[in-house]
Amino acid sequence: MSNLKSLLWAALLASAAMLNGQDRAAWMQQAQWGVMNHYLADWQARVHGLTLSVEQWNTLVDGFDVETLARQLQSVGARYYQITIGQNSGYYLSPNATYDQIVGIQPSKCSRRDLVADLYEALSKRGIKLLVYLPSGAPGQDQVADAALEWRNGPYPNREFQGKWEQVIREWSVRWGKKVSGWWFDGCYFPNSMYRSPESPNFASFAAAARAGNPDAAIAFNPGVVYRMLSLTPDEDFTAGEIDQPELATIRRAADGRIDGTQIQMLSYLGQTWGMGTPRFSTEQVIGYTRKVREAGGAVTWDVPVELNGTISQPFLDQLSALGKAFAPREELPGKGLAQHPFLYCGEWQARGKSEQTMFILENGKVVWQYSIPSSEELGDCTRLSNGNILFSRRFGASEITPDKKIVWNYEAPPKTEIHTTYPMGMDRVLIMQNGNPAKLLVIVKKTGAIEKEMVLQTRVPDGIHGQFRHVRPTGTGTFLVPHMDLGKVVEYDGAGKPVWSVDAPSAWAAVRLKNGNTLISGNQHGYVREVNPKGLTVWEINKDDLPGIPLLTVQEVSRLANGNTLINNWAGSLPLEEWPKVVQLIEVTPDKKVVWALRDWTTLGPASSTQLLDERGVPEKGELQR
Repeated sequence: MSNLKSLLWAALLASAAMLNGQDRAAWMQQAQWGVMNHYLADWQARVHGLTLSVEQWNTLVDGFDVETLARQLQSVGARYYQITIGQNSGYYLSPNATYDQIVGIQPSKCSRRDLVADLYEALSKRGIKLLVYLPSGAPGQDQVADAALEWRNGPYPNREFQGKWEQVIREWSVRWGKKVSGWWFDGCYFPNSMYRSPESPNFASFAAAARAGNPDAAIAFNPGVVYRMLSLTPDEDFTAGEIDQPELATIRRAADGRIDGTQIQMLSYLGQTWGMGTPRFSTEQVIGYTRKVREAGGAVTWDVPVELNGTISQPFLDQLSALGKAFAPREELPGKGLAQHPFLYCGEWQARGKSEQTMFILENGKVVWQYSIPSSEELGDCTRLSNGNILFSRRFGASEITPDKKIVWNYEAPPKTEIHTTYPMGMDRVLIMQNGNPAKLLVIVKKTGAIEKEMVLQTRVPDGIHGQFRHVRPTGTGTFLVPHMDLGKVVEYDGAGKPVWSVDAPSAWAAVRLKNGNTLISGNQHGYVREVNPKGLTVWEINKDDLPGIPLLTVQEVSRLANGNTLINNWAGSLPLEEWPKVVQLIEVTPDKKVVWALRDWTTLGPASSTQLLDERGVPEKGELQR
């Protein structure tokens, strides 16, 4: 009969894991980041020179200001909070009759106040989830408790201990119920010896004890510091992710924010060590480390030191506040996000925040193709041809690649030159704008590499090559439309290099001749998009602050769509890197300046420089797209 019960219990545990395992920690993707405190009796006594005792511990726990802490967490934008129940000293910040009965220590080293329950009351009304930390082993500094719990430190089965520890955990879980959204179990250093038995006690029974009061509680088991994110068991819902050096964190084979079905989460500390010291990172570093994990769909938990009264000191609040601003939830934007159009997308990272930069093709809201180059280069101009190949500039050259990423044409920029225009002229020729001293407009025959046309163009600062030109385009009449970024004007040249038309346009980044004969111009850091007629008069314009809630920053490529709308690439580079995620990258506006699509997705994409909508009719290499 007992064997039958064991089998039924095991089946129930397995069924619960399969049913809920994919969903319990899904909220972490939206939460993005949270805060942890090590509020431990021995740590507080050591830092503040206190004599540790039961009464002293109760005094500390009674003085923990849950309301002020909750207000602090709300003010910085934290969406969840994790606190230690206890650790090695044997002092715990919540009563537990089962623990007291097992260890027989009187007076109890478990606090009279249930701090976890009180924290929930303060946090829940502010929409902040609560998680708890607990070692998976006995309190190593309490020999009486260790003996009573039958604990042996090392690679031992510890079956008697596990049975007792699960009882302790179950009491807390049942009392707290839905108040606790997750458990983080430390010290699972010997999983094969202790937790991977086919019969309980094992990972499954451990998890079941923690979920006794809340079947939806997310659980992580920590094997110690491992720089590659990994899942220890199917019975956990998020990765423990303990990292002492977040710059070394590695995420591989992630899908939808998960590693092998387990939600990605990294836990590290902002102080000099866990729970102590002054800030060791700059704010920019903290945001950068967080963004790295966020880009894989993961969440990051930052441990910060806690004062005697349970509050967080100002230097750490300042860092957390900056983090909150960088990852603030965004209001719902017009359109269908990534699914609005199929599109080719690339942008200039300028070696900021990335070891490489990537261009993407998206269909039905998903990345279906991508290609990366070193971050020292820049993806500033990209076009998918009718045969599926992609022609693109990369600052120090230009290339054409096939869908299976084979380079079929390549041009290396000469020393002290840069290329930010690469545009097809038929299937056999390429227009290149080569910044340099002198700056040259080139038409190159792809098959032979012969330069069919070379035009030397005027610049304001011959040696200031980076700021000379961006997007140059051919027109349907055999002329070339050149935005002189450093001269503040757009000039149209005939095939012999003679100017035939011009218009003033401060810091003109791109210019394209429209089918109606007008010219569409973007204004770089001046943040404008304007359409001028052949007389040079502005007939339509959008300026920096014309779109409510969507400021134009650095306007790069602009396109006129077949339906009359205008697509704007809104580059974020004029802002500090930590502020980039608040920028709307792509904006589609109607002729009456109504925004019908605004895309902000810094998890999938980077900055926006050049975008081709793939549902626009027309053959790119024949100049049939207005971009």
